[in-house]
Amino acid sequence: MKISLIRLVEFKNNKTLHPRDIIPSFELLNIISLLDKNQNEIEHIDNEVLKLTEKEFTNMILRKNSDLYIFQFQPIVSNAVLRILKKLNKKSKITMAFGPTIEYQAEYFLRKSGLTFATFSEPELTIKELIDNILNNNIKKTETIKRIKGIAFIHKNIFYKNELREFLNPGKLPYLAHEYAQNDKYKVVSKVIVPKEKIKWGFLLSSRGCPYNCSFCAPSIRYSKGKIFRAQKPERTVREIEYMIKKFNINAISFEDDIFTFDKKRVLLLCKLIIKRKIKISWTMATRLDCLDQQLVKIMKRAGCEGISTGVESGNDKILQKINKGENIETMKRGINMLKKENIAITINIIIGHPEETIRDIILTKKLIKELDPLFIHVHLLTPYPGVKLFKNYFVQLDQSKKLSHRLKHNFNVSNIDTKLLHKMIGKLYFSHYFRINFLKKYLKYKLNYWIYDPVFEIKFLIETFNYFISMLRNN
Repeated sequence: MKISLIRLVEFKNNKTLHPRDIIPSFELLNIISLLDKNQNEIEHIDNEVLKLTEKEFTNMILRKNSDLYIFQFQPIVSNAVLRILKKLNKKSKITMAFGPTIEYQAEYFLRKSGLTFATFSEPELTIKELIDNILNNNIKKTETIKRIKGIAFIHKNIFYKNELREFLNPGKLPYLAHEYAQNDKYKVVSKVIVPKEKIKWGFLLSSRGCPYNCSFCAPSIRYSKGKIFRAQKPERTVREIEYMIKKFNINAISFEDDIFTFDKKRVLLLCKLIIKRKIKISWTMATRLDCLDQQLVKIMKRAGCEGISTGVESGNDKILQKINKGENIETMKRGINMLKKENIAITINIIIGHPEETIRDIILTKKLIKELDPLFIHVHLLTPYPGVKLFKNYFVQLDQSKKLSHRLKHNFNVSNIDTKLLHKMIGKLYFSHYFRINFLKKYLKYKLNYWIYDPVFEIKFLIETFNYFISMLRNN
């Protein structure tokens, strides 16, 4: 069976200028790793890499003539996916899809698009079971399909939503299909290492789930799902790292776990194994600052950790309490100081536009950024993605939410700040951080080798970043 696995985040004709990491889809790579390569011809299509317009992408998909199409997509492109699915439906193709639109508006999308199956939560084992049933010619047996957990479908104009599947154990999955991620366009730019040669990135998701209750969190754009924290055993993760190095000559890894250091003992053992086995690898990760201690940070550095991304969100404790962040300014300062002692490059993420936020609050955020003095900052508008708990208190129309992205300026605003002024504050925070002598010194320290080993990409990325800043100036 010929299978096309497709990811859509955005199209070239509505591309966001905000510089960002280009990370492969862990769900699609896991699905590929679970499939029988002798029975299936597999094609991985990621528009994050291809960067096609909607018309170009649609024409390409229709030419594929696959037996099965599996779509992963973000809300901002859902109307386009709907149009593509309608055309595939006319060709009597089997289609499956997962993502935030499916997760929260399944019946609407199934009826509008002609999609064969919608899948919920973690899609890997669900889609594997569906494909096995297709290969065994059970796809038309309605009673069989009704027993598959984690799917929804329309049969004789009746909407069926089956029982949800239990969260999977990431340690029982096979290694990711890393060969499909070996593309130079998959890059990490939000976190840095100090390369001694041209970087060849690999990507891992060694744990899943986040038990915290941040009300702004968008479960639909995270790399894992659920509140229950589940992790691979350290030995399992280290074996996969060794496989990646041997098979693909990886020299840098980006761990995309929601909270990499939630289980400190796990990370401590992981680092000890990397050191014991003398594995030479640089890596980056993301975590909360209250999930660090100095001993852990020290051994992480010895094991190759060079960059970290963390959410600070606001410089006012009252705002942090309002959004259920579960951290305070002092906790964050302590965590940042631990990282600085070990010379780990820090990226912090800021959100503006919180409920009842004022200009004074953003001024406090600006002061905190200056005090923390990270390498990079990312500033985004609070955005009503599907599944965000905060927006249960607000009416957000379906069509409105589909058009919004945290990487774009938008008019959804629940703060006490005028929307145009709120947009201006994004630029003010960026310019106050990046146009400082201290930042330029740090940038040269961490990025000089990037320019030596991959100058073409660095020039291109610098131009993209410059264009983003210019776009903010024009819009302001």
